[in-house]
Amino acid sequence: MSSTSKNTFYLLGASIYQKLLSLIYLILLARFLGVENFGKYAFAFSFTVMFSVFLDLALSTVLTREIARDQSKAKDYLNNILSLKFFISLIIFLLLFFLINLFSYPSLTKNYVYIATLIMIIDSFSFSLYQVFRGHLNLKFEGVGIIFNRTISFIIGLIFILLKLPPFFVILPILFGTVLYFLNALFFLKKEIGFFPSFSFDRSIIKLLLVIALPFFIAAIFSQLFGTIDTVLLSFLKGDRAVGLYSSAQKVVIAIGTLIGGSLSGAIYPAFSYYFVRSKEKLSLLFNKGIFYLFLIFLPSIFGILFLAKPLISVVYGKEYLEASATLKIIGFSLPFMFLDYLVFSLLNACEKQKINTFNRGVAVFCLVAANLILIPHFSHFGSAISCLIGFFVLFILDFYASLKIIKIDKKYLREKMKGIALSTLLMSLFILFLKGELQVFVLVILAGLVYFLSLYFLKVVGKEEINMLKEIFRTSKFNNLIHRNSQNL
Repeated sequence: MSSTSKNTFYLLGASIYQKLLSLIYLILLARFLGVENFGKYAFAFSFTVMFSVFLDLALSTVLTREIARDQSKAKDYLNNILSLKFFISLIIFLLLFFLINLFSYPSLTKNYVYIATLIMIIDSFSFSLYQVFRGHLNLKFEGVGIIFNRTISFIIGLIFILLKLPPFFVILPILFGTVLYFLNALFFLKKEIGFFPSFSFDRSIIKLLLVIALPFFIAAIFSQLFGTIDTVLLSFLKGDRAVGLYSSAQKVVIAIGTLIGGSLSGAIYPAFSYYFVRSKEKLSLLFNKGIFYLFLIFLPSIFGILFLAKPLISVVYGKEYLEASATLKIIGFSLPFMFLDYLVFSLLNACEKQKINTFNRGVAVFCLVAANLILIPHFSHFGSAISCLIGFFVLFILDFYASLKIIKIDKKYLREKMKGIALSTLLMSLFILFLKGELQVFVLVILAGLVYFLSLYFLKVVGKEEINMLKEIFRTSKFNNLIHRNSQNL
C-alpha cells in the first residue's frame, strides 16, 4: 500500500503542476494573441468541450468502478468503450464542423474549433485508458503522462510565441502534448497491465455500461454546461472581444478555485467516505475544519483581488486587458461559494447523495443560462461575470442546505476562527492600501501575504489542532488505505 500511497500523491502533485503551468501558458497566450484572438481561442475550447460529455457518456467513470470491483473485466470493458467512442467521435466531429460553419465565424475561429475538437477526442480516449490504471489503483503512470503532456505543450508553445508565429499555430502545442499523453497511456497499458486495445462491440456489455452510466452522464451534462455555457453565449451575443476580456479574468479565478478548493476537497473526500459510515461526529468535525481551511485562503484573496485587480491585470495580461479588471473583481466575489462548494460537493458524494448533487447542478445551470441571456445583452462581459457569481451562489446555497441534513455546523468554533481571519485580512488590506502604487504589484502581493500569515500566527488563528488535522488528511498510509477499501466496496 505504500506504493499506492506514493502514486496517489504523485498524481495530486502532477495535477497541481498541470494547473500552474496551464495558467502560466494561458497568460502568455493572452498577451501574445491580444483580446480578440484570445477570445476566439477561449471560445473554441469552451464550444468543443461543451460536447465532450456526449463523447464520453460518463462511461470512463463507470469503467474505473467496474474494474476496481473485478479487474478481469478491464480488457472487455475498455475495448467496447473505445469502440463505441470511435463511432461517436466521428459523429461529434461532423456535428461541430456543421455547427461552426452554420454561423459567420472567421476562419481562425473555425480552425481553432477543428483542432480543439481533435484535442477533445484524443483526450477522451486517453481518459478512458487511464481509468484502467485507476481501477488497478495505479496512478503513477497517469501522473507521468500529465507532467509529460503539459511540459511538452508548454515548451513548444513558448517557442512558437517567441518566434511570433501566426495565431493559428498556438493551438498546435496543445495537440502535440495531447497525442503524447495518449501514447503514454497506450505504452504503459501494454507494459504494465498486459494488453493492447482492440475493436470489440458487444451489445450486452455496452447496454450494461450505459445503464450504469446514466445518472453520472446526466450529472456530467450539467457540470459541463456550468463550466462552458457562459463563454459560448457571450461569443454568440457579443463577439470575440467580450469573450477575451471575460475569459482572461474568469480563467484566473477558476484556476485558483480548482487548484486550492479542488485539491483540498479531493484530499478530504476519502476521509468523508470513511467517517460517513463510522462516525458522524468526526465527519462534522472534519467538515468544519475544511470550512476553516478554505476561509483562510479565499477571504484574503477576495480583498487582494478587490484592491489590486487593475495593476494585476495590467502586469499579467497587459494594458489591452485593463477593461477586464472590473470583471475580475465581480468574479472574485464568487471565490467563497466556489471554494466551499468543492467541499460540500465532495461531502454529498461521499455520503451517497449523488442525486442531490445532480439536481442542484441542474438548477444552477438553469439560473446561469437565464442570467446570461438577461444580462449579456445589456452589460456584455460584465453580465457574464455577474451571472458567474449568481451561478456559484445558487449552487453553493443548494448544496450547503443539503449538507446540513448530514453534518452539524460548529458555529462557536467557526465564529472564533473567522474573527481572527477577518482581523488578519483587515491588516493585510490596510497594508495594501497604504503601499499601493509605491511597490511593484508582485512585491506588494508577497509582502501583503507575509503580513497576513504573520497576523494569523500572532493571533493564534492556526493552532496545533488544525495543523494535526491537515496532516491527518494528507497522511498517505491512512487515507490511501481508505481509498483502497472504498474502491473494493463500490
